[in-house]
Amino acid sequence: MNKTFADGYYLIPAGPSRGTVVASSTSADTYGSYVEMRAAASSVALYIAGFSFGAAAGLTYGQIVIATGESGSESVVSETRLAVARDANDQVFGFYSFVFPVPVPANTRIAIKSADNLAFATSWYVSLHVVNETNLLEL
Repeated sequence: MNKTFADGYYLIPAGPSRGTVVASSTSADTYGSYVEMRAAASSVALYIAGFSFGAAAGLTYGQIVIATGESGSESVVSETRLAVARDANDQVFGFYSFVFPVPVPANTRIAIKSADNLAFATSWYVSLHVVNETNLLEL
């Protein structure tokens, strides 16, 4: 069991921000291309604790894949089917927290792709909630 100290949790991309645009495919139920969230040049090991997302109206379901590795040879670390909540303007939003945070070594690229029920590219706005490995203490 760990607790955070010092800087604690933070967002990728840095907040305040709407998030990184991750477009789904132009075909329903098909993933779009990966979008880089963190470059491999980062010398910080971290844990992904969860992510927040938002998208346009009309969605009934969606999925987010988080992967690590170089472009073209990504390894999936999380595939999450999303329950959709809507605000008063029918905009989709939510937060997903991992039961067990996903470790990401230093110098490792993080990328995300999305899919949904719509037959056109949808702009998902995604932010990762992370904590640096050095900001964790054992209880």
